[in-house]
Amino acid sequence: MSSNNELPIDVVVCTLNEAQNISDCLHCVRLNKPAKIIVIDGGSSDDTILVAQMQADIVINAGNVGLSAQRQLALGYVTQPYVAFVDADDRIENRFLSILLNELMSLGATAIDGLCQSHTSSSYWQDCWSNYINESRPVPKIGNMVGRPCIYSTPHIKLIGFNPFFRCAMEDTNVSIIFERNGLIQANGTAISRRIHEKTFLGSIKKFFSYGSGYAKVTAVHPSKLSSILIHILYRIPIEKPFRRLPSSISFWPFYLLFSFVSLCGFTSQYISFIFRKSS
Repeated sequence: MSSNNELPIDVVVCTLNEAQNISDCLHCVRLNKPAKIIVIDGGSSDDTILVAQMQADIVINAGNVGLSAQRQLALGYVTQPYVAFVDADDRIENRFLSILLNELMSLGATAIDGLCQSHTSSSYWQDCWSNYINESRPVPKIGNMVGRPCIYSTPHIKLIGFNPFFRCAMEDTNVSIIFERNGLIQANGTAISRRIHEKTFLGSIKKFFSYGSGYAKVTAVHPSKLSSILIHILYRIPIEKPFRRLPSSISFWPFYLLFSFVSLCGFTSQYISFIFRKSS
């Protein structure tokens, strides 16, 4: 670490029309004392870039290249041994990065994610997302899937990279599958990020469909994952997850059923398009 107690971590935040979110996000990141903050914007039409330039060390307008390509571009600006990826709607706790880094090192892992809990809840849909995503984890553990926010070993993530095929979702799932196949240890940590969830019906539907489309892309790149992804869509989302959250999930069961149905629609639509492309 440097003399001003900066962590050996660069933080990347990828944005698209996040002018209302980015300032608070970067403020929380800065309190964690990373070496530098890198913002890669995906062609925002609002003031995201102007706001980010007041708080980040590097701000790049990548244009409409897709989320995965934004993350890949960011790796070219990373110089520290570790890199963290944080979403603009995340509000990481003050010691988030140091907690995760210590847990990563203690487990001998190359990647680790934190816990997501809700930041605010002002609508039924935010309550639903809160019920879906909130987890508790008393101790860090070895896992096989790392989401966001997270920390990667820089040499390992630069070697594997982010596949631009995953424009909007599931690029982290693709990375985790490749990490697992290469025998790299992944972990799930205990540091907490408070996430601002989608608060509208239409926004949630769009998110469900995007997830489904992303799942189909995962199967296109990793065909062996087809059965596990279908089990996730048809069983884990609508049945297993709400059942584990009883009794709090009772009023949210329509959300889980809708999540399953719409993501299946997104999956089916994308999967069929892949079949037609292959046959043409």
